[in-house]
Parts: sequence; structure tokens; C-alpha cells
Amino acid sequence: TAYYKGTFSTNLFGAYFDGKSFWEEIRSMNETQIQKTAMRYWEAFTAVSMYGSLDASMKNPKTNSEFNLTQYKDAKQQLKNVVNYMRLLPTQYEFKTLEEYKPIATQQGVGDIWYHAGILNLAYEARMYRKVSVEEMQTLSDASGAYKTQLYWLNKFNEQINNIEDSRATKHAPRLY
Repeated sequence: TAYYKGTFSTNLFGAYFDGKSFWEEIRSMNETQIQKTAMRYWEAFTAVSMYGSLDASMKNPKTNSEFNLTQYKDAKQQLKNVVNYMRLLPTQYEFKTLEEYKPIATQQGVGDIWYHAGILNLAYEARMYRKVSVEEMQTLSDASGAYKTQLYWLNKFNEQINNIEDSRATKHAPRLY
């Protein structure tokens, strides 16, 4: 429900999430597995929406000329790498970007839906730039104008990747006797 109704557009993700298949899978999961899987989807949705909206901002002539977004091409590539990393990440490793954001989300008044934090920040920034309501935003182009949010979240995602890589390295490190 949150995927379809809790964001300002399912199109924002640039990918269709098959809710029916997800509901079928849920039947064979316990509560912990359901929460873990749902959080993994939300981490991925957040990363994909950041990537898509930054891309849209770079393609929007007004935004690009006003903010000189060409300098963010590296950030766009980095976000793409984050999305691919999430997609290929083995199930035993988890992103906790949104979970770590929970206290700040609570301060911002979205504590009960903290897992929406990234998308809500993106919607807020785009709305401030475009001067339109969230309900009027339907496509990635509507999210153009936001770009500070993506750079902020890119840093958060990179921290998580470093944490995951550190934990992987520790598990594979040789023991010294």
C-alpha cells in the first residue's frame, strides 16, 4: 500500500514493482523476513528515485542552466552504481540507511513513516523549487529541480556501502594465531 499510495508517484521509481508477486511471497515468510524484505525494497526505491530525479534535473534545461548541474554527472554515475550494488547485494547484508535516518525523520514529523524519509525529502525539495503540490507531481520530470537531496542521500548510501564492505572484509579476513 505504501508503495502505491505513500509516494508522490509510482513512476518516480522508474520501475514497476509487482505487488501481486510480493504478496504471494509474503505468505511463506515470517514477520522478521517480511520486515527485512520490505525494508530492502524501500532502500532500493529510495536509491532509484534519487537517481531518476537527479537525471531528470540534469535533462531539464531550466534546472541545468540555473544550477549548473553538469558538475553532478559523477554523482549521477555514483547513484547508478549504488542502485546496482543494492540489486546484487547478497541477502545476508542489509542497507540500514533509512533505519539510521529514523531519529531525524521523527524530528521532521514523519516518525511513523520514517522509511519514506528519502522520498519525502525529495518531494519537499522538488515542490519548493516547482511551487506545486505533491498531488500534481506525477513523473520524474516533475521531480526535476531537486538535486541537493540526492547528493545528501548519495553520501548516506556510500556510508552504508563502506560499512557493508567493511563487514564483508572482516568475515573474510585470515585469522592470526
